[in-house]
Amino acid sequence: MPLSGVALRALPSQRLTLACPALVRKGVSVPRLSRLVDWAQKAVLDSPPPRKQETGASTRTQGRHTVASHPLIERARQQGRTLLTELESKQVLHDLGIPTALGQLATSEEDAVRAADTIGYPVVLKIASPDIVHKSDVGGVQLHLQDGAAVRQAFRAMQQSVAARVPGARIDGIIVQPMAAPGVEVIIGMSKDATFGPVLMFGLGGVLVEVLKDVTFRIVPLSKRDAREMIHDIQGFPVLAGYRGAAPADLEALQHILLTLSAFVENTPEVKEIDLNPIYAYAQGALAVDARVILEEVSASA
Repeated sequence: MPLSGVALRALPSQRLTLACPALVRKGVSVPRLSRLVDWAQKAVLDSPPPRKQETGASTRTQGRHTVASHPLIERARQQGRTLLTELESKQVLHDLGIPTALGQLATSEEDAVRAADTIGYPVVLKIASPDIVHKSDVGGVQLHLQDGAAVRQAFRAMQQSVAARVPGARIDGIIVQPMAAPGVEVIIGMSKDATFGPVLMFGLGGVLVEVLKDVTFRIVPLSKRDAREMIHDIQGFPVLAGYRGAAPADLEALQHILLTLSAFVENTPEVKEIDLNPIYAYAQGALAVDARVILEEVSASA
């Protein structure tokens, strides 16, 4: 029986229960989706048959490419890689119709300046390395760069910092991307469980996601109701609704991202994990400024 729309909730005792979405409480006590779905394997499932899904997204195609045959995924497979680069991850999501902060890869100061001139200032520089997950922790992010001189200086400083803090890390180059306007930071992720399959996560994002632990979960495929409830069920929802006179975030845009990812992972079994953090939620629209896509290992018999 498919587990469509079933919601996951971690209890204080770290024992996981499964419930219909209407019974879900706010928040979760674990920081990472992969840990939560591991606990879910021990739970006893007693769920009514799933309701008919209304995903609001195509089940086979999104944007310009068939979801199960994106050329960047195929190229990674051919190269024996399971980790898409940040630029590849963003391009795949962009082609699905998810707004992302696209950028260019630079391997020299001159390349970085040319890319910044083309993109337009201000820009951001970010280290591109398969060995570095938390870029800001090693000096791998430089923000608010206003001109070519600032780009050159940031490029050199980043190279020195990363070499000192992560010696031996493989460096593909440095990503140049536009400086996005600030918004409410949220996270959307996907991980898989052997029993339940793909599970989507939504919550307040940024660097504090593992501190706040304010996230909700649903098993794919999502309905429109599921996506709406995921957003409303976090404890920090008042921040999205417009706190102390701030403009409310575009909840429809966030629902669109959730539903699009649900359709994508449902029909692309080779994708193992997705992490969009942060996504900036605006009064109109939303923008993913960082993304990671991980593919399943290829079996020896494949």
